[in-house]
Amino acid sequence: MPPKLHSFEISDKGIRIGNDLHTPDTIIAFWVEEGEKPLLLIDTTKFTAPNLIIPIEGLDPEKVRAALRPYAEEVPMK
Repeated sequence: MPPKLHSFEISDKGIRIGNDLHTPDTIIAFWVEEGEKPLLLIDTTKFTAPNLIIPIEGLDPEKVRAALRPYAEEVPMK
């Protein structure tokens, strides 16, 4: 069964994935993986979702970084 697709939004309130909001105080670090299939990887303090993997194909990686830099450090992740 393929994974369920969710919409996501990055704002000053944090990262919203579907109906779940990850506020800035729960974001530990992030990494923008560029390449053929670009991804946004996020470490959080949330027990139920400690690691988030978000496809960002079609988005400007620099804009994604700029939106997250006020909340967390960009740290290489795999």
